[in-house]
Amino acid sequence: MDWCYEAGDPLTEEDSSLKDLKIRSGDIFVITEGRLPPKGFLKLPIWLYCPKTQQNSVNHVASHAIALEDNSLQEDVETDLCFVCHIEISKDASLQDLKFQIMTLTVFDAHGIPSPDFLRIWTLDNKRLGKLLRDYKLGINTTLCVELLQMEEILGPQDMLLRVQLSVPGECRYFPSVDIAWNISRGCTASALRQKIANHCSLPVDKVEIAKYFPDKHEWLPISSWTQHVSKKKKKKKTENLQGAPYLLKDGDVIGVKVGFIFCISGFTVLRKL
Repeated sequence: MDWCYEAGDPLTEEDSSLKDLKIRSGDIFVITEGRLPPKGFLKLPIWLYCPKTQQNSVNHVASHAIALEDNSLQEDVETDLCFVCHIEISKDASLQDLKFQIMTLTVFDAHGIPSPDFLRIWTLDNKRLGKLLRDYKLGINTTLCVELLQMEEILGPQDMLLRVQLSVPGECRYFPSVDIAWNISRGCTASALRQKIANHCSLPVDKVEIAKYFPDKHEWLPISSWTQHVSKKKKKKKTENLQGAPYLLKDGDVIGVKVGFIFCISGFTVLRKL
């Protein structure tokens, strides 16, 4: 247990001495019921992501998951998450191997998933979707979350997955989100993102205003084009990149879209639940 009184990494090397494990006098341990996974394997918790806008399609899957687990692990109504079970998988398994194993679970097998390309796998951080698994290496304390897709998805290494929400004209609400795979190989800029969204939503690009939603702060940050400038000392152009500060754009981010000639922050309504 660490100084925050949270459980750390489990002790898996049963044949090692306490000295080798760097255990000292005064250390606090958390003892839980269960067994260690075989050597070279990880035991990972699996959650199901079922947002309210998609619950009609995955409701029966969620109900199966709820029936399988104790009440304390059933579902988190605040975050649209539902606990499924734990799985054991090799540390060297690929993302496809992981998806195939998840598909064999009773909960997902009942859904009749056609192929692994109908699944997205995320890490779960503080009950929020974290990183979208691509070539991400799994760790001992990794928690995974499965998102079911209506269509198969094969993302390229330069594709960024964004959730785009178009505001309803004249109302303080949004249409259901639409997932967009944006290829950023030619630049991750505000103008390129605005053009991509305008094309996808069949909107005139000169009337589109966009903003990123920060759920931790419940705030929108308008995304505007930067003016490149030349440093007097280094004489280098500062290249616009939305993946850097202050936007820190990444997979799974929510992008609000407002249509209008004049941008106003009040035009983006705070999302109560994402």
